[in-house]
Amino acid sequence: MFEGLTQMQSSFIDTYLGRQDSSLTILIQDFIESFNKFSQEFPNLRSDQHTQIELNKRVTRLSNDIWSVLESKKDQALLQHNKLNTDGWVVNEMKKLMKNACRVIQAELSRFFVALSLVSGID
Repeated sequence: MFEGLTQMQSSFIDTYLGRQDSSLTILIQDFIESFNKFSQEFPNLRSDQHTQIELNKRVTRLSNDIWSVLESKKDQALLQHNKLNTDGWVVNEMKKLMKNACRVIQAELSRFFVALSLVSGID
């Protein structure tokens, strides 16, 4: 059971949380290329106050776009997590575990009473 849970957890982490997202890479690369191109073409404008305000707006836009992508990934991961939790596999495995635990407890109780009857001489 624990191997199955571990496998499910690893699969969830690898498949949904650890996956690469090309849209983030594209957003960041586009921003970097645009910034570098501007810096090379107009190096004197970098110190201009209006230019700095515009660059800050672009950074804010990039930040908002990244957060949108991350929120979307989070929503997808939560949907997958809920799907895994509601498919019934965990509940079935827990039932099997409880059944096995009850059998072990019953076997130990039977063994105890047999030992008690041998020690006390009662049949």
